[in-house]
Amino acid sequence: MYESCIMRWEQNCLVAELSGEVDHHMAAAMRSVLDEEILDRGKGNGPVHLIFDFHHVTFMDSSGIGVVLGRYQKIRETGGRVCITGCDDYVKQILHMAGVFMIASYCGSLEEAITKCLGKAEEPWTKMQ
Repeated sequence: MYESCIMRWEQNCLVAELSGEVDHHMAAAMRSVLDEEILDRGKGNGPVHLIFDFHHVTFMDSSGIGVVLGRYQKIRETGGRVCITGCDDYVKQILHMAGVFMIASYCGSLEEAITKCLGKAEEPWTKMQ
């Protein structure tokens, strides 16, 4: 466990509670611990999903965006989904400008993110039909 990234499993969803500054100083360590968890759980256990909880993040730079995008690639290899929750306006704007919400869903709560990752939520485009 890394002090700025507390992880726990909710069914097949890895919830990564990030805190402090998600920048180049912590990015390498965060990538390492997340990748280890994803790899260990993903061995023959079906899809692994990842939820980034940004409730306690005070700053984020391009290294933090790289952590999200890189983990998205790994999660997609398992057939999983990535969701994001808990962003303040600053972090949400950074992620939006980087195009992260085109590949990862933003959810209003952790419960909503778990439901969406597990495929129990209705996709927005199905509501329109």
